[in-house]
Amino acid sequence: MLAEILVDNIEKHIPLLAKILPVHSQIPILSHILVETEENGLFITATNLEFGARIKIPAKISEIGKVAIPGKYFLEILSSLPKEKFILKKEKEAVELQSRDSKFTLQTLPSEEFPKLFDNVSGERFIVDKKTIDSVFGKVILSISQEDSRPELTGICIARKEGREEIVATDGYRLSLYLNNDKSNAEEGLMILSSKLIHEIVALKTEGILYLEKTTNQAIFKTEDVVLVGRLIAGRYPQYEKILPKNFKTKVILDTNRFYQETKLVSIFARENANILSLKIVDGAVLLFAKSSGVGESNAQLEAEQDGDDTEISFNARYLLDFLKQCDGDRVVMELNSSLEPARFTDSANIGYFHIIMPVRIQG
Repeated sequence: MLAEILVDNIEKHIPLLAKILPVHSQIPILSHILVETEENGLFITATNLEFGARIKIPAKISEIGKVAIPGKYFLEILSSLPKEKFILKKEKEAVELQSRDSKFTLQTLPSEEFPKLFDNVSGERFIVDKKTIDSVFGKVILSISQEDSRPELTGICIARKEGREEIVATDGYRLSLYLNNDKSNAEEGLMILSSKLIHEIVALKTEGILYLEKTTNQAIFKTEDVVLVGRLIAGRYPQYEKILPKNFKTKVILDTNRFYQETKLVSIFARENANILSLKIVDGAVLLFAKSSGVGESNAQLEAEQDGDDTEISFNARYLLDFLKQCDGDRVVMELNSSLEPARFTDSANIGYFHIIMPVRIQG
């Protein structure tokens, strides 16, 4: 194999490849990257068996071939090369990387040992446009669980039922839900996509096609130059419908930026008190309050459009800030019933997207 490549064409993909390579692996081939030269370009593949990527790199191809190169050293060399062209050449059981002033030789493993990333793509097919990436995946991942004790909560659930599609994530303390009522012909069912796949789809910022391969238990996202492959998560997703409030006694509309800024300031005093931020809704105003024992307290008042009863409720300040930080609209709607029931938040710029936060019970 022989190829001439511009460093600039491969450099932007190095962080993704580095994240895929396992830090320690009992399977030597997984610490390698598969490099293939074909007539239409150079292809680089990495996988840890749970998640993988195949990337097409523009290159001048002189000889076709493939080889498995030690990934850590390969990526570190690429990161350090000057921003110009280099030559990649296979010599017997090794690969040479040669730039204008440097030459590196890496021992290789047989390419046949490298695991196959995916079979023929023929599963259910979805167009993933910019709106889906930004306003659906980019918002819903907010509530994915970071704990591995319940694997089914570490991904995004796509549920189709009664002629609509629901995309949901929850960690047990908050829940993000996007309703798409345009899927009238969708086959009913439920699948859980890994958070790793969703995060990388969002990071790519590129439209593509998502294939759900039930026979191989894989989700495959394809763009013109990148293929991402993640496993579908097995497990029974919780019946989230049961915690979704149907009616509300109180509704308030607030300025998003003001709500975020004042919450951020007041929550400084919540850090030493389990991050508890209290809200009191009364007479068309929302009062924010946080207290830190032995340090002090903070409060702020926000004007609001109120419909319904006066009430009080407390939240984990971080959950509220996480939601407000990613809102696109200039208004946020908060709907609630009591201090013990979940509250629903809506961003005025994202119709169909809802965020649920469980309240914190205050003793005394």
